[in-house]
Amino acid sequence: MTLSKIPLLMTICCLWNTELISQKFDTIKIDATKINTSVLKPGTHRYLVYFKNGKDSSRINYQFWSRKIELIHYKGKDAISITQEWENNQNIFHKVNSICERKSFLPLYHETWWRRSGASIFDFISKTVSVKGELLTDSDTSKTKKAIYQAFKASLQQYVLNWHLDLEVFPVLPYKDKVTFLINFYDPGYSPLHMKCTQ
Repeated sequence: MTLSKIPLLMTICCLWNTELISQKFDTIKIDATKINTSVLKPGTHRYLVYFKNGKDSSRINYQFWSRKIELIHYKGKDAISITQEWENNQNIFHKVNSICERKSFLPLYHETWWRRSGASIFDFISKTVSVKGELLTDSDTSKTKKAIYQAFKASLQQYVLNWHLDLEVFPVLPYKDKVTFLINFYDPGYSPLHMKCTQ
């Protein structure tokens, strides 16, 4: 499964243990007051990613993800920069640089490149989006461009976390027993994505 195949709007339930399904959980809606970005460690972190089509199937589609976390200043704000590079056994197929406000983890900037679809820039401060060098506007008639731009505008009206930083978001959550997190994720380039995750 790739991020491009995630439905435009969906709810995901992550249950760490099937025994927890029948238990009652408190729900915490995640906002800027409920995260702790100080737990993120600057430096380069690497992940081996693979896919399985069933319990007894072999692992396939190996990928190697490098993610570099840096504490920076960006346009007058204390910020966190996360640079990613994804590669498979043939080539580097994805690069992305995401910048978030350090305290709230709100997205400030997101520049992404996919080998198949090219580059896009989402600037949350200037409130602009460009796809393959073309600035998107309200007057776009293309269904795809319109959907991308409307989702981006909607993300500016609420507290969202960048879905593309899922591996950095999960450590900053306020974990405790019997809690369900309701997280409003937005993956730049797609529609808002809501995720419910239980501990």
